[in-house]
Amino acid sequence: MLKLKYCCIFFVVLFFSCEENGKDKFEAMKDTPKALQKSGELDVSSFKSRGKINLVGELYQELLERDPELRKLEESRDEFNKGHQNYLNRFDEYDDKSREYYGDANSFVKAIKDSILRKKIEQLLLRNEEKYKHLISKHSSLQDELSKHSSTIEDRLVVLKILLTLEQIEKYQKGNLPDTKEASLLIKKGKMVSSKTDSLTPKY
Repeated sequence: MLKLKYCCIFFVVLFFSCEENGKDKFEAMKDTPKALQKSGELDVSSFKSRGKINLVGELYQELLERDPELRKLEESRDEFNKGHQNYLNRFDEYDDKSREYYGDANSFVKAIKDSILRKKIEQLLLRNEEKYKHLISKHSSLQDELSKHSSTIEDRLVVLKILLTLEQIEKYQKGNLPDTKEASLLIKKGKMVSSKTDSLTPKY
């Protein structure tokens, strides 16, 4: 009867212990980003739909989905990049017409037989092209400035992604470090196996 009582107590303690461990594991898993969960616990469908990206990208994407401020930042960046590209496309289309004209005009000039007249028209075109370059100089300066801003934004975004995800990986490292007990027990077992192997090995 006493033995039965101890058995019941043992199983009750074991049950609650397992339940607590289960809760702790669930809480830890809930707080762990999907990208850092074990493959069996991870729903990879959301990542597959976005294509293959690296761990920093996956962690940042999860933060992006949860943080409205980050989403606003990405929207602003996309608007800037789209506006920048649209401006470049419009200017390039405009500039190409002028460059094409000067190229064709200079080809036409070569057909002039009178060398003095040909030289005069060549100088005229050259002066006109210089006037055009002066006309677009402001745009050239603006393009340089826009390119610098674009480069700065991308650099700072890389820094932002690394620093935000670094916090996550550090939290994961501290909270999910495997216990050393298993390794210690295996070392003891390894010593026993090694010793047993020696004892069974014939002398040589």
